[in-house]
Amino acid sequence: MIGQNGIIGRTQEASFKTKMSSMAENVHLFSGWKITETQDTNITWINAGIMLEDMIQAETIDIKKENVSFQITDILPESTNEEREYIAVYKGEMYYVSNKKIRDNETKVKWCEEIGIPILSYESPTGIKVVNGNYENVDGLYLCTPNLASGFNKEITRYLNIDEKGNLVPGDWINQKPSENWYSYKKENWANIYVENNGLETYYTWIPRYAFKLNQEEQRSDVKFIDVKDNSYIEIVENENGNITEIHHTWSELEKDGYQIPEAFNWVNDKGETVPISGYWVSKYTLGEQTY
Repeated sequence: MIGQNGIIGRTQEASFKTKMSSMAENVHLFSGWKITETQDTNITWINAGIMLEDMIQAETIDIKKENVSFQITDILPESTNEEREYIAVYKGEMYYVSNKKIRDNETKVKWCEEIGIPILSYESPTGIKVVNGNYENVDGLYLCTPNLASGFNKEITRYLNIDEKGNLVPGDWINQKPSENWYSYKKENWANIYVENNGLETYYTWIPRYAFKLNQEEQRSDVKFIDVKDNSYIEIVENENGNITEIHHTWSELEKDGYQIPEAFNWVNDKGETVPISGYWVSKYTLGEQTY
């Protein structure tokens, strides 16, 4: 039997509950160790997790983003990439973050409730452009959204918004939510930011992960924005009645059709391992004060 109530289903349930219980215990041990190390019984600052940062950005949870003090791997080094999508450590306790995009989310919520792991509910931000590096539908086009989680000083970096005339104008600092008109890749308005540092202004543009195919006859490249997890591509098709269909293309299909991925989307870490990245920020140009 392979259903939720069959042998495989029960095995998956037992494995999930065992792993989650073990990680929750490790969070408690980590918190206790920090209290012993610092002699500070206030552990509300022990926060970590990719989803937690997204929830702060979406104002789903009421703490400051700078109070996300740890990488989730510092607290739970044994967690997998998939688990990091639904685990958050908040105020010293491990939570499951309910998100409809997580595979078998409702079942995982049920299992967590049964073993006493608290639930946080995540809703994708509305009315703004998402900035978490995940592969998402933004204005009718799937792409890996701009990643601002690290690499930029939030006190000197601003969004560059697009005004009614198509000009780039300074917006809020990136520790604030971006405005609705920050970017739209479907409209060929790419995400831009700029950094002000000691009188110098450096401009950056987000290049989402993509695959390309050369068309020799037309002397151009066909580009598809792809997911960092498996290099798949989601095509959004609208028929004459206005009905939307999402067509999923696997990487094997794209590769067979002649698509390639630029080397820039594969980073080699200190261990010599090749790590795929969701995109990268490229510097456009630099302006600054000059003396003569």
